[in-house]
Amino acid sequence: MVSVATTRAIAVGLLYVLVWETLLSNFVSGVKLLSVSHYGLGIANGFVNDTALQAGLTVTTSVVMGVIVTGLALALALAVNLLSSFTLKGEPA
Repeated sequence: MVSVATTRAIAVGLLYVLVWETLLSNFVSGVKLLSVSHYGLGIANGFVNDTALQAGLTVTTSVVMGVIVTGLALALALAVNLLSSFTLKGEPA
């Protein structure tokens, strides 16, 4: 989706990782619930149970939110695929 909006999709993706995943999720505690990296840390902390990981999320929360985010991404991809082939009556195909 980013590549449609800009010609510099990689730069925008790296900016997202820098700002959202690093700065905001470490300094604002509520953002950890929306951070994909903290989902991974929460799941890893469930296996290892190490306080050095500083996950901030339980295993259950991490798995549930990971499934929700994955489902939303798949639904978005399906919607884009279906809408790309959508035509109105009277339009040339």
